[in-house]
Amino acid sequence: MRLKNSRTDTCFNAAIRCLSRKSYSEQELRKKMLLAGYVAVDIDATIEKLNEYGYLNDIELSKRMFEQY
Repeated sequence: MRLKNSRTDTCFNAAIRCLSRKSYSEQELRKKMLLAGYVAVDIDATIEKLNEYGYLNDIELSKRMFEQY
């Protein structure tokens, strides 16, 4: 999947920076991006690409969280 425009690229890069510091669920990341001022269409494209690349995976995140406790 190719990102649509520079606004979407900026959203994607911001999401990557967030994920480089901490693991987020899709919902948590979506909320963080909305609070940062990104629009839903760009967030949707970003989330789709992150899932495609395997950078965002709620199932794996929940498994890792479960193993910690």
